[in-house]
Amino acid sequence: MTRHLRSAATRTRLLVRRVHLWLGLSLGLLIAVLGLTGSALVFYTGIDAALHPAVKAGPGDLPPRPTSPAWDSALATGRARWHHPGDKWTLEVTGEGGPIPARYYPASGQGHHTDRMMVWLSGDGTRIVRAEPWGGYLMSWLYQLHMALLAGDLGGQVVGWSGVATLALLLSGIAAWWPRGSWRKGLAFKRDAVPIRRLRDLHKLFGL
Repeated sequence: MTRHLRSAATRTRLLVRRVHLWLGLSLGLLIAVLGLTGSALVFYTGIDAALHPAVKAGPGDLPPRPTSPAWDSALATGRARWHHPGDKWTLEVTGEGGPIPARYYPASGQGHHTDRMMVWLSGDGTRIVRAEPWGGYLMSWLYQLHMALLAGDLGGQVVGWSGVATLALLLSGIAAWWPRGSWRKGLAFKRDAVPIRRLRDLHKLFGL
């Protein structure tokens, strides 16, 4: 009976390791892409400002107050350039000085992935200092890659379900690693081992 249980446990562990292996091989590139693009998007505004100095705030620039006429001026300036019935504008309140970011949504667009124009207006709202279509510059392209793999709603579903698959990858990794004996041995890193063993130990420890 004991031998039978051990044999079943061994087969289960081998199956879990195979599941973990194939999930890792199939998801590895996707996880790397999402991780790298997500890391860049944490610093979205800083990187974008470094690439486009025109939208950087000057040393003495102050954010417009809630009652500042700059908001009305910015909306009027934007509408003078792009305006059709049913179009929408949003002005972003960043709490920082410098140009005022805005988004222009044509009336024909629908849904989260609709075309839009990203517009930056001077701090007083009287000039357009930059205008680019969404997805037409690096950071917005990275955002679309991160959120939907540049594939619209279908890509968004793939990214969403990849989160479930990644959870399965992590759980199967823990199950495959779970020590059958000493926890100290399970957490050990053998510095003097052959390279492939050191790589396995690094994978184990970083995975945990």
